Amino acid sequence: MACPLGFDERFAIRAVIQLRLGLRQPDAMIVFLPRNGDPRGREAFERIKRMVENYSLSLNLGLEEIDVDDFWAGAGQVRRALEGVLKEQGPSELWTIIGGGMRILLLQVLLGVLALGERGQVLVFREDLKGSITFSLDVLELRRPSPDHIRLLKAIWERPGLSLSELSKEISMPKATLYKRIQDLARLGLVDIKHEGRRMSIVVAPRGKLWL
Repeated sequence: MACPLGFDERFAIRAVIQLRLGLRQPDAMIVFLPRNGDPRGREAFERIKRMVENYSLSLNLGLEEIDVDDFWAGAGQVRRALEGVLKEQGPSELWTIIGGGMRILLLQVLLGVLALGERGQVLVFREDLKGSITFSLDVLELRRPSPDHIRLLKAIWERPGLSLSELSKEISMPKATLYKRIQDLARLGLVDIKHEGRRMSIVVAPRGKLWL
């Protein structure tokens, strides 16, 4: 389960109870807080930890602090954290909790989850905790680049500002193939192409950081 957290742990605890996490089988829950955020967030996390321990739940609880000042890089951080848990836990039902917490962080967590390309559910609580709704992740479709396009994106990130010819030599890819894939990435809004005279240089766009 992916759970952004504010100062109020009640949304996370209600989700644990409602979904019966850690009762029927081992489960995992990653709590996301803003990096260098208000210390009350940490205090709320500690209260969740005590609840898990007091009820002897089989719930592997993790904490990730997310960079909310770099939106796309933070969303990518969420994706990587969840990929690690899914790899460790194996296939399981993925839940994303939307309740309390900073709005930017909520969106980063949701985008990071979508970037996984996994099936799952979103659980959204009312602010007064008097009700909730659920919907499938596939309602919110995010197109994942192919593995080849992601590898190219990472190569561009590692070599910012190279021209098409320079990048072609660096990664040993024919210029025609490279140009086509860069155009694909540009259409997805993942790279920016800059023209200086006849020179064309390529850099990763802010939203491209989601896939790094």
